[in-house]
Amino acid sequence: MFAWLINSIGYAIFSGLWYILVFLPGWILHIIYTTLEFVALKLPIYILFGGYEINFSTGFFIRFFGIALICLFFVVGIVFYRFIQARKDVENQQLFKESIKRGTLSFLMVVGIPILMWLMMIFFVIIYQLVKNSIFNQDTSLSQYIFKVLEPKWTETSEGHKAWIQVQNTFQPLSYNEWFYIDGSGILLIIKLAIAIFAIVVVIFGLFIRVIKAIAYEFVYFLWLPVAITQGTNDAGETLKKWFAKFTESVLSIFIILICLLLYIMLLQTTFEQVPSLIDEILGDNSTALSGEWTTSILSIAIILGMTYGINGMITRLMYFFNLDQFAESSIRLRRNKNKTANNTANTKETKAEANKTISYEKNTLKRNNDLGVRAKTSARNAKNTMSKEKTAEQAINNALKPWFIKIFNKLQEGDKVK
Repeated sequence: MFAWLINSIGYAIFSGLWYILVFLPGWILHIIYTTLEFVALKLPIYILFGGYEINFSTGFFIRFFGIALICLFFVVGIVFYRFIQARKDVENQQLFKESIKRGTLSFLMVVGIPILMWLMMIFFVIIYQLVKNSIFNQDTSLSQYIFKVLEPKWTETSEGHKAWIQVQNTFQPLSYNEWFYIDGSGILLIIKLAIAIFAIVVVIFGLFIRVIKAIAYEFVYFLWLPVAITQGTNDAGETLKKWFAKFTESVLSIFIILICLLLYIMLLQTTFEQVPSLIDEILGDNSTALSGEWTTSILSIAIILGMTYGINGMITRLMYFFNLDQFAESSIRLRRNKNKTANNTANTKETKAEANKTISYEKNTLKRNNDLGVRAKTSARNAKNTMSKEKTAEQAINNALKPWFIKIFNKLQEGDKVK
């Protein structure tokens, strides 16, 4: 009777800790990992292209191509109007033909480049799925995989394994009779599961901010595509090359983040499976089996926590390695920079206050100086020259950034004035 009471209390503690530390975090991990995969892989494809098969009848594509057609007819219409207004000489005819050629090429690019983008995104999805399937089965979720990796040893192997499969699918604790099949400490099992799940949740939350940032850039670059194509036909494709490089960077950054997450999960499995074998070889004494179990578990947990702390640094260095500086810094680093910036701002304010006192004293001294007028005239003259240079540079930049059809309008107007 007393033994039954002790076992009942022990199982009640086991079940209570399981629901708090394993059951609820397990479902949280399942939800946020599924959300991360959906946002990173499926959301851009479904919003932009209507799914894994391009659907040109989606509302987004209809509006996108409608705007492209309106822009095309607007540009060609204005050029044709200017062509009619001008005299029908050979030069104006060549300009009109060139505008038709460039406008048609731009529209073909507006249709073709999204298809190329879709192929690139599908390619990265396929590569990610292949890497993921090499680690755990396609039908297995991340939470189920963690339970599979941390399956305990059993006194009755067949019965215990069947019970654990049910635990993997539902995250529910073992029943009272199945609890006796555990060959070891049930509390230690809960601790390992809880820390592993918590570590992955922390990692995913850190990566989620990076993924959202990269996806936001994807949408911005896609909406900027018609402008990039228009300018690209005017500067021999330089603007279009830069646009394509930036869009590829955003897609590649998402792919790197997801692969790093899979690498972290693979190392988690390796840690829990290989460290116990290593410690058993070092100890090599059956009398220390219990202490060996706790020792290997503590060492494995320490390694997992170290990997959790270092994964952001690893991703940052990979981003710098692939020249993805825009997506390199993590949210934690940004917060640290904000704190440093706040401290620097406070120090700067104090320095400025002292500097203002010194400046006021120097101003009073300069007022007594007879050379103040000469220096003021010289400064005004230099400022005027600087403003003229800046204005000239600004005009040059504006002329360089003018779309090709604006330049054609200017040429036609110059032709009218000459004739």
